[in-house]
Amino acid sequence: MSLIGILVAIIIVGVLLWAINAILGVVPIPEPFKTIIWVIVVVIAVISFVELSGLYHFNLGVRP
Repeated sequence: MSLIGILVAIIIVGVLLWAINAILGVVPIPEPFKTIIWVIVVVIAVISFVELSGLYHFNLGVRP
């Protein structure tokens, strides 16, 4: 994948992480649940960055 594609993927994932972080700061959630939500969000962000940047393709049971 090109450098521009990787930069676009970083911008998209960064904006999504910023938005979720802003929402978690406003909504009163107890601490263990906030940490669990943040870990899930980071895992999804890493997977989506890897997929968007073209570094790896996750075949989720869809056959071409």
